[in-house]
Amino acid sequence: MKKHNKKLGIILTETLIAIGMIAVGVVISSSIINSSITTIKTAQNFLTAQNLITEGIESVKNIRNTNWLKNPNESSCWLRTDVTIDDCSSATFPNTTDNYIADNGSGIWKITEVSAQELDLSGTNVTGQELYRLYIDDNGLYTNNASGNTSSNFYRSVKFTKITADQAEFEIKVQWKDGVKIVGATRKYLMANYR
Repeated sequence: MKKHNKKLGIILTETLIAIGMIAVGVVISSSIINSSITTIKTAQNFLTAQNLITEGIESVKNIRNTNWLKNPNESSCWLRTDVTIDDCSSATFPNTTDNYIADNGSGIWKITEVSAQELDLSGTNVTGQELYRLYIDDNGLYTNNASGNTSSNFYRSVKFTKITADQAEFEIKVQWKDGVKIVGATRKYLMANYR
């Protein structure tokens, strides 16, 4: 009987150790899975931001190219902000003091002046920052049009830092909130007027 009780005690001890090892394994595994999910979400946000920056650059280049096609003989019209305006003398051109959004709401790219306040989600003027918010439409595309679209976590601005007759330097900035942390990416681009 003592031998039998001794075996039961050893089996019970081994069982408790095994359960403890399984519990530790589950805790470690769940920690690794949680960390992996967080890393994947962060990578996804940075990839989306880089794509939104590239789209912003391409939108300004598209405006330049459309202006060239519409007025091939007017070299001063290359940077009109709204390509639907045919008369270059009444057109609006960007400046280095304001910030812009790149918008394709009508199927034609244009840049629209929104504010002298730069995109900065860590600032105090949250209402002013909403001008830069991007929304997701029914096709899953990002737009600045809030009407009927789902708001995203991303904000994008276009800021011209240098404009001459021959070239324009601008910066595309994308920011988003990751919990309470503000994350962002920026890229500068130098674009030439080839005329």
